[in-house]
Amino acid sequence: MPRINIAINQAGDTIVEVLASIAIIGVALAGGYALSSHSLRTGIDANRRSAALSLAQGQVEFLKNSVAEGNTGLYTGDGGPFCINDADGNRMTGSNCVSLSGTPYDIAITYDNGSKVFTVMPSWERLGGDVRGETVLYYKLPDVFPDNP
Repeated sequence: MPRINIAINQAGDTIVEVLASIAIIGVALAGGYALSSHSLRTGIDANRRSAALSLAQGQVEFLKNSVAEGNTGLYTGDGGPFCINDADGNRMTGSNCVSLSGTPYDIAITYDNGSKVFTVMPSWERLGGDVRGETVLYYKLPDVFPDNP
């Protein structure tokens, strides 16, 4: 029968050393994942905020053009929130201002007749969905514009 030699002083890693190294690598990878996930979420939110601001600025441009053309019809009406259709510049209200022009943004424009200030407020779903993002833009009408009837 062949004889098997078992060396008593074999070199190698114990299971405890292997498990410890796996745990260290796991913690490092989890930290890197958390950091990159947070960075990605912050970047996407910043892009959405920038797009919402661009949308609000576009709405203000429609308001400025209506002032230049003497068109008071954009903000007269029920006094409730409204938005402006990008395609034709017409006033829209209610659910038409949700997902405006196919974007994931809702927009509400209100007008204070006393101070002659438009408040343009786009909002959007933030990542995670627990809080809506909002930004507010104000536009004050020039004094030469006539008061609302």
